Amino acid sequence: MVARKFVPSPRSCSFATRADASCSPMHRPVPQRRLRGADHLHPGSAGSTPSHSREDLAKVEWRALLGCLPSPPPVLVPTMPSSDLLGPETHGSPWSKRRAMSRSRPSTPLPPVHRLPDELLVAIFSLLDVRSLCAARRVCKAWRTCSSDPVLWYRQYARAFGDTDAETPRELLRHAHTASMRSFEWDRAFAEQYLDDRRVAQNWMMGVGRCAEYVQFQSFVRSFSFRRDQIAVGFFDGTVCAYKFGSGAVRVFRESHLDQVVAIDLDDDVIVSGSGPPFWLDRVSVDNSVRVWDARTDQCLRVCTGHTSGIVAVKLTREFLASASRDTTVCIWSRHNNYSLLHRLEGHQATITALQWVRQGAHAAPLLLSSSHDGTIRLWDPWTGACLSVFGFEQTQTASRSVRSMHYYAGQLLVGYMSGRVVLYDLDTARRELRHVREYLKAGLAETRPALSVYFDHDKVAILSGDQVVRVMAYASARPVFNMFGLTIFASTLQADRTRLISDGRNFIIDVHDFSSASPPHDDPLIQIFR
Repeated sequence: MVARKFVPSPRSCSFATRADASCSPMHRPVPQRRLRGADHLHPGSAGSTPSHSREDLAKVEWRALLGCLPSPPPVLVPTMPSSDLLGPETHGSPWSKRRAMSRSRPSTPLPPVHRLPDELLVAIFSLLDVRSLCAARRVCKAWRTCSSDPVLWYRQYARAFGDTDAETPRELLRHAHTASMRSFEWDRAFAEQYLDDRRVAQNWMMGVGRCAEYVQFQSFVRSFSFRRDQIAVGFFDGTVCAYKFGSGAVRVFRESHLDQVVAIDLDDDVIVSGSGPPFWLDRVSVDNSVRVWDARTDQCLRVCTGHTSGIVAVKLTREFLASASRDTTVCIWSRHNNYSLLHRLEGHQATITALQWVRQGAHAAPLLLSSSHDGTIRLWDPWTGACLSVFGFEQTQTASRSVRSMHYYAGQLLVGYMSGRVVLYDLDTARRELRHVREYLKAGLAETRPALSVYFDHDKVAILSGDQVVRVMAYASARPVFNMFGLTIFASTLQADRTRLISDGRNFIIDVHDFSSASPPHDDPLIQIFR
């Protein structure tokens, strides 16, 4: 075997001492270094044998490179005249030189949007939603100052929490005026209320709540309605009472109806109750009146008589009182004229089941929705008494298409049918349209599962079915969250708000479940989702 001659690379270090003193810094002579075990492997060294492989020779070459390469040359930084750029005070610090060089560069002109006056920026930011406004706060200091304007966040606060039933937003918006609007931190108030709403919504979606109160009465509960901390209850024996949550005191009204109180409603000033037989009893009512009570003095202010059969629903608004009867008519009473009869609305072909006031906009005129067993939902104008539109299926009295309950919130209408179906619709009163959105419960047996009462908001949907089960579902995904069992056959009413769920399915007792104070469990967040 003939050994190949080893030729080192130009950058490699030579094993012989170079004597050339005029070479470049990269090829400066370095002292000869002796590698252990390298002399007998190098072809030119004494005692070398040609029996070593090519890989061993390559290892020796790399060891020579790593051990004998000269140090890298110094980095040359170009010098600049100190009198022009750096100044006499910046000779020693490289950071000061960089700052001086950056100051010497020509400044980039600002975009046109950054040259707008603050008043115009605030006007532009007033058109944004909350997420876009929060993103604008992170652009620059000027935008953060303009987007923190109290008037902007007051409008966002009123838009997001103006319709809520929470006590804090209602009190803040009630006492807000021009003098104190700019002195109040509305952005901080918005953040606190938003976090509180998210915490309550998380408790609902996890089924984490507590039974805040058991309100027990002396008679069978037939209907109830609550507003904030006040609840009005109607009983099977015709009496009406008022109760304030947490007080333990029940105020029973002196005068009473002659039949069951099947419908009741209230606001801050009055309580309205209607009497008649229940839906499942086909008998003549002995009391077809609607009574108006003073919520403070418990005195009967007015007895409204105009129906020829039992009352099935009553609803209040700031201007009107609406009452529906089993005689398929709806009566509109004027609150500003001592509850005088304005209009008698006719058009349904079967018993009316529910009433709902609709007000699309803070300053819009109220409209009335009425549902019936004929499968239709009618939209009425209470000022003129005209029927504006008819929604639903063709007029039929089959149980699969009969409407049993409905609830309106934020431009959408949740409808419960006698078959058990619960469907969400988009309601456009301007175009007179009712568009299908999603379905929460499928159709079941009409005899066992009518949707007796429904409620929804942007987080949850609550349904009381004829099988005595309260089902709470997620609004966006229609996912079941939790169920409430143990109700009796007399359960007919379910109401809720942002933090409370109230039902009447325990004969003498009204259950109040609170979801505001309960904290989500940290160890198992999915506990108690299904009971």
